[in-house]
Amino acid sequence: MNRKFESLWDVTRWDANLHVQCTFHCGNESVVDAKRMARWYRIHCWTMGMGQVGQHLRCSRCLGRPTHIRVTYNPPTGPRWGPQTEEEWVKTVRRLRG
Repeated sequence: MNRKFESLWDVTRWDANLHVQCTFHCGNESVVDAKRMARWYRIHCWTMGMGQVGQHLRCSRCLGRPTHIRVTYNPPTGPRWGPQTEEEWVKTVRRLRG
C-alpha cells in the first residue's frame, strides 16, 4: 500500500513518526513524536506541509537545522520536549494566545 505524506497531519493519521537527521552539521539523528509535534505546530499556527516541517526544528546537539526528514514507524527516541501534561498544554496555549 502506497501512502503519500503531504503534511504532518498525514503522518499522525497513520500513527507514524519522523526520523530527523542532522548530517550536515554533526550526524545526530532521532525519531520525533509526530503527534506531539503536530500539536505544537498547531498551537503556534505554523505550516505543517512536509516541505516546511524542518523550518522550526533544531538539532539537540549542535542547534543546526535538520538536513533529512523522513517518515518512520519506529517509536520516538528523541528527547522529550514541550508540555508533558494536558494542564501544561492548556497553559501554553493560554500564554501564546494572550
